[in-house]
Parts: sequence; structure tokens; C-alpha cells
Amino acid sequence: MKSNTARRCLSLLVTLALVFSLAAPARADETTEDGGTGTEDTTLKDITLTGPVGDNRLEEGVLDGTYTLKLEAPVTNGERDGIQLNAVLEPQSNATQGLHVSWSSDKQDIVQVEELENGRKATIIPQAPGDGATITVSAGDDTKRVTKTISVTVSGIQLSDSLAKDGITVAENAFETIKLGTDFFLYGDAEGGTIEVSVMNNKNSVIPRVEADNSITVEGISADEATVVITVTVPGKSYKEEFPVKVTASRSTIEYTTGVSASEPLKFSELEARIKAQCKEITGGELASITGVTVPTAQGTLYLGYKSEADTGAGVAGSQPYYADGAVRGPYIKDITFVPNITFGQHVIRALRKRSSLFFDVHLMIEEPERYLSDFRDAGADMLVVHAEAARHLQRTLAEIRRLGMKAGVALNPATPPEALGYVLDVWRGEIPAERNFLRYALFVSFFPQLVAGPIERSKNLMSQIYERHVFDPERVKDGLLLMGWGFFQKL
Repeated sequence: MKSNTARRCLSLLVTLALVFSLAAPARADETTEDGGTGTEDTTLKDITLTGPVGDNRLEEGVLDGTYTLKLEAPVTNGERDGIQLNAVLEPQSNATQGLHVSWSSDKQDIVQVEELENGRKATIIPQAPGDGATITVSAGDDTKRVTKTISVTVSGIQLSDSLAKDGITVAENAFETIKLGTDFFLYGDAEGGTIEVSVMNNKNSVIPRVEADNSITVEGISADEATVVITVTVPGKSYKEEFPVKVTASRSTIEYTTGVSASEPLKFSELEARIKAQCKEITGGELASITGVTVPTAQGTLYLGYKSEADTGAGVAGSQPYYADGAVRGPYIKDITFVPNITFGQHVIRALRKRSSLFFDVHLMIEEPERYLSDFRDAGADMLVVHAEAARHLQRTLAEIRRLGMKAGVALNPATPPEALGYVLDVWRGEIPAERNFLRYALFVSFFPQLVAGPIERSKNLMSQIYERHVFDPERVKDGLLLMGWGFFQKL
């Protein structure tokens, strides 16, 4: 009996042992609260990066664990706000969520990173245009780490250190070239843009232009400082960068006095060879253009396209470049003419007036004397004598001399008949009033003896005929036509 009882107890213990041994694995297979199978996986397998799309775009690369990120360059008035990227650890378990995600940039001058929330988020901040920067994202422990890399490009224009800091120095009438790929660089979206250049505040001391190979040529015009702006335009946006330019003076003086007079002006086509030689000596280069061409005002005047005193052309501008013969564009050096002032001119009268109170009777043997009347009055002349042949409107010139407070006189060349003075003499004597009607005056001067052969009545008689009331007389018309025909026949 005791033996049976002992056997039953032993059987019960064995049964309970079997039950517990079977129950333990059953508990291990029960579903956990977080949806797992009960055994929590603590091994980090992957990191997935997510971020915004658009101009600042994150794209997963074709190689496992690589991404590319394209950012916009910082704006000129401050840094552009960074963009935020997210790091998602796989699997998403309690163990992996406790891991720290580290972010780092190998080129801090192009892009920087700020970690947030134990590295689950990071702010990517562009610093300057460039490419080749890499952001490394990693997480894990000593046994296993997962790493992702982001190749970063910041779109924009990047100047070389020397160009950004010191700019360039160019001499007047010389050129400096800024080369793409050496002196400035385009990154990201800017690489496919259109390059343009301009001068800040529209200064005319330099002329920049873009060449066919996208290099930039800066031409120095006049000594000054300026700022050149590079603009790259792409659809929907543009990028800008600027650099300073200093233009240094490059001047030379050419003394030329041989054979130059008011009647024999100096054409710069005669001087161009000497100008080229001086340019070679001073700069070591070939002559391209000249600017700032001046002569002392007391010596004369420079004209562009000068033909005669009646057709002087345009004045020579100090800031305008004038190009060497053979250049693709003008205006050209060879078209400049120096016209000296009158040899015995206003400056001599002015100097003599300081030492004498005598009456100065000044005889002007120059074309268009009306251009110099006030100058001679200011110099101290008491009387001006002009040539009838040189004044376009003799009566008007004489009237202007008198209006300026000087006495007026007229001189004639030996070949000029005295009748040329008929009108002005009769006006001066008061025998006829000064004619103010242009048509009548034109009719009178058309009868000057230089144009009509034979004797002519004095102007006072001719003018009275012009003022007479005329009646059409057919007989006189017929006689006139007969006389004209007979005269024409005799000429033949």
C-alpha cells in the first residue's frame, strides 16, 4: 500500500515536470505587446534617409547606401535656411531606437550638419557653391555599424580665392581675361545657365564682355575702381557673384609741332605709328585702343571725322575708346584730327592787353570768324576786321561785332570785286534798312557779281526794284524769253 502511494507521488511529480517543460517553450512563442514574435531583434540592419523634394532634393543612388543631395547656394544677404533630413533605423525596435545616429561633413566650407533628436534628424546647411562634399550618416555598436553617404552639390557661382579677395587690376586700354574653370566655377544647376556680365552702378571705367568660350574679358577704359557682376541665368532663377576691378592709368605724351597750323591740321593717322611704338614700350603689348585723348585748350581742339572748318565732325570724348587701325570696331584713332588755335590768337591779345592801353585793331584771317568774336572781345580787342570771303553771313557777323562793343571792319582779297560790299555799305550808311525777310535777302544775294557776268546796279537801286509792286506784262515776258534764247544760242 505504501509502495503504491509512493509510485503515485512519483508519477505525479514526473507529470508536473513534463507539463512545466512543455509550457516554457509555449510562453516563449507568445506574441509580445509590440507585435513581435516574443524574441526582440536588437541587430541594426539598415538606415533609410528621407527629405524634401524640389530645388533641395535628396535622391537615392544606384549603389547601396549612397544618396545625392543638390542644394541652393546661400543668398547674398545671409545664409540660406538649411533643410532637414530624417534617419529611420531598421528594424524599428526598442533596441535600435536607443542607438545614436551620427552625421558629419568632410567639407565644412561647402556644407555643414547640425544633429537633432539623437541624430534621428539633421539640418543640412549650405555654405558656398561647390561639389564633391560628402555627408556620412552612421549608427550601430561595436559589433555592427550601418553607414550611408550623401554626395552634396551646392548650385551657384564660386570665385577663386584671389579673384574674390583682390579682384583684378587692368591698365587703361588694356585687357584682362577671367577664365571659367580657373578663375570662376559653376556648380549644380548653374552649369547649364547663360552667363552675362555688367558693371555695378553703370560705371564707364571698364567694359566687360563674355567671350565664346564663356571666359570674361575686362577692358580698362579710364583710371578708376569698379565692380563687375557675373550673372548666370537658368529657367526660373539666376545666380550672381561680383568682384572688384581697379583700372590704373596708362598715359603717355606725344609732342608734335612740325608743320601744324590752323590751315594744316594734324591727322592722327600720321601719329598712329608713334602711338603704337609708345604703347609697346610702356606696356610691352600691342596697341588696342586709346582713351582720355586731350590737348591743352589753349593749343587747339580735337575732332572726330574732321573735313573742314565748315564740317568739323564730332568732338573727341575723353571716356570713349578709339581703336587701332584694323580693329573690328570703331571709332578709330586715324579719324581723329587736331586743329590748332589761331597762331597769333586770343592768348596773345590777352597777354599784350595786360601791358598796353593802345587801340587793338585785330585782323582775323580765319574761316568762320563769327565763332571767335566773343573770345577776342574778352581778350581785349577794340576792333575786329573780318574777310568778306570768310564770313557766311557778313552783315550778321558785323552786327554781332558791334553788339559786343567793338568796332567792325571788312577786308577784301584782291580778286574780290568791291560790289560784294554793296549791301553791307548801304545798310551801314542807313540808305536801306537791313533786310529781315529771308526770301528777299536770298533773291538779292543771288545777284552777286560772282555769279552774274556784266555790270550790276548798286544794292540800294536793286532793293527798290524788289520792293516795287509788279504787274504781269506778256510783252516783257516775250522779250525776256527771246533775249534768253538769243544769249543761249550765242553761248553755243
